[in-house]
Amino acid sequence: LQAKFCVALCSEQLLMRPWCLGELTTAFQGNVSTVLVRYPNFSFFDERTIEQFESVVPDINKLLVHGVDLYSVQQMLLWFPTNHNILL
Repeated sequence: LQAKFCVALCSEQLLMRPWCLGELTTAFQGNVSTVLVRYPNFSFFDERTIEQFESVVPDINKLLVHGVDLYSVQQMLLWFPTNHNILL
């Protein structure tokens, strides 16, 4: 079953959790329409942080066994802010 929509509840730690990053990367790769519901304490990563992402979230390599690599996560992080945003 293919998801048609993804609603990301953007808490402060969302982009620090490998499993959340894996789900978001899967949505990105599947071209799933995504809406971001942003809590006030949420912030996007800048390009420099994304380039060095393996040092920011060292556990990111746990996703490799599920077919999600670092490059795919980095591409998702560049795409993520381009989605429709709702700020709480």
